[in-house]
Amino acid sequence: MGRIVIVEILDAHGAVRQRVRLERWPAIIGRAYSADVLLDDPYVSPEHVRVIDGDGFGLVVEDLASVNGLYTADGTRVSRATLGAGAVVRLGRTRLRFCPASQVVVPALVDGAAAASGEASAVRRGWRRLPVTAGLIALCVAATVVVGLQSYFDGYRRNGGSAAIETGAALFLVLVLWAAPWALASRVVVQRAQLLGHLAIASAATIAIELVANTEVWCSYLFPGSRFGGLVGGVGLCATFVGLLGGHLALASAMPARRRWRIVGTVTGAFVALGLLAAHIEAAKFTNKMDYPASLRPFPMAWLPATSVRGFIGATGDLKARVDSLVAER
Repeated sequence: MGRIVIVEILDAHGAVRQRVRLERWPAIIGRAYSADVLLDDPYVSPEHVRVIDGDGFGLVVEDLASVNGLYTADGTRVSRATLGAGAVVRLGRTRLRFCPASQVVVPALVDGAAAASGEASAVRRGWRRLPVTAGLIALCVAATVVVGLQSYFDGYRRNGGSAAIETGAALFLVLVLWAAPWALASRVVVQRAQLLGHLAIASAATIAIELVANTEVWCSYLFPGSRFGGLVGGVGLCATFVGLLGGHLALASAMPARRRWRIVGTVTGAFVALGLLAAHIEAAKFTNKMDYPASLRPFPMAWLPATSVRGFIGATGDLKARVDSLVAER
């Protein structure tokens, strides 16, 4: 690396927010106004790290006993590291990329006459974002439709259609109320609310929950008396919760993936433990209510694990003969 170095300050998604040119060494990076690279991050110390020019052997960055430390791109905390061209480090919740002044940049885009005021570029960006936005909206609509149809087919009232519409509308309101705090957290942490993204994550989790619930019911119906349905439901719900929480944290924070999934695993484990405890307490209660894990389903009788009427009568006859023999022995 040469003596002139460009420090790129990245956002949570890897986009460049600011570039700072360094020409004198050593250079201080931190939150102090006297720093050569000034970072607006409350998790960065006033003088967080010092960067030394290695005279052709790359840059050397040293941690200056900061509160939150210096991390490499893979999330490893270090006190000192040698940086090559394009190396990325993390200070607090800010990521920095170091590039030489000779870094090759992409050619400039051709600006047409209609783009003099920036309107054409805005239109192009809008068209590029349109498929993604449409997909997220379609996912939200799909979740509402799926839950509404589930309510309609499970209902037995005459006004099932209106009840299904009410259920779908209520679900959409719940999804918005769920996504709004996550969007607020995203706005505070990464400066982008991304409400539609959080709403799409919650909608995908809703669809997954419906699929898992229906799969569990069918398994309990086809395999009565076994725990296969409960196992499928438990694993499916855990996977859905992991995806839900992990997706929200990915949009609302800039933390490394390893730490993010560690938090997701811890929270999921706590919820699983609470669920098992609640199931154990519920199972220990005395009740005279029959437990029907699955309602009747439209399914070919030949595929069901059942016996014929003749076989059932024969089995009951054998059972009666055994009971009579036991009574006679007494």
